Amino acid sequence: MPEPVAHRPGLLLVEDLTEAVWPPPWPSDLTPLWSTLDEVADTDPGMPLPRIERVPVWEDPPEWVDPVWFRRYGRHLAELASRIDPTGDAFVHGDLGAGNLCFTGRGPVLVDWEFASRGSRWFDVATVSMEMIAEGRPPAPTLPHPDGWVAWLTGVLASDRRGLTSVRRLAEAGLHWLADRQGWPPPRVS
Repeated sequence: MPEPVAHRPGLLLVEDLTEAVWPPPWPSDLTPLWSTLDEVADTDPGMPLPRIERVPVWEDPPEWVDPVWFRRYGRHLAELASRIDPTGDAFVHGDLGAGNLCFTGRGPVLVDWEFASRGSRWFDVATVSMEMIAEGRPPAPTLPHPDGWVAWLTGVLASDRRGLTSVRRLAEAGLHWLADRQGWPPPRVS
């Protein structure tokens, strides 16, 4: 969290993070980030929070994926996604992408907690892993069942209809990573 500098009712002033390192690119050693996410997951936020729910994924093909490819591999994607459970009681950031964390001399700083939730302690690790995959790097070495997490998050992202370039970039990267890991031909996307 950013360090508070001053506060009064209705106002919170936090440290200046303009000198921090904002990814991408991501630092080569992310051990401090994984430790921070463990600490966050074990923290009691002291207030009720929404819960991350298991939403169904891969029921319909994304409009940008070749339908022939999807007919062949969509059920496999759904099966991989069914192997993980995003629900739980851990405190999670809920939107931990490149724009919501930076690295300072004192370590990683997570910002923009609008989607703070309760869920699996692996949810934030998995969302950062999607960014790693999009950068051509492997997911977090601590992430259990990476194929399942990537399949589920890619499915969630692929079903997003807002047309955001950043969401599509992560979904495409996840889909290509999964195809490579599973020995499938790469999906044709438009």
